[in-house]
Amino acid sequence: MNSQKSSILKKFFERIFPPSPDFYGMLDRQIGIVAEMAELIVEYMETGSELTGKKSRKEDEADIIKSDTLQTLNEAFYSC
Repeated sequence: MNSQKSSILKKFFERIFPPSPDFYGMLDRQIGIVAEMAELIVEYMETGSELTGKKSRKEDEADIIKSDTLQTLNEAFYSC
């Protein structure tokens, strides 16, 4: 009975004060992809090698991260 009571209390508390998203984690993911893209640019400038495939995959990954971040931010601030 005690665990049921704490579960109800937890749900009530989370409804009033919803858990906030991990904004620092999201920024860390974005910074990581930016760093990887910068490394690709440096590699291209140093060697002149063709990076189309790598660049395209990183751009797709960056787009997904951006979309996830924007969706999370919208849900966090406009879910009222």
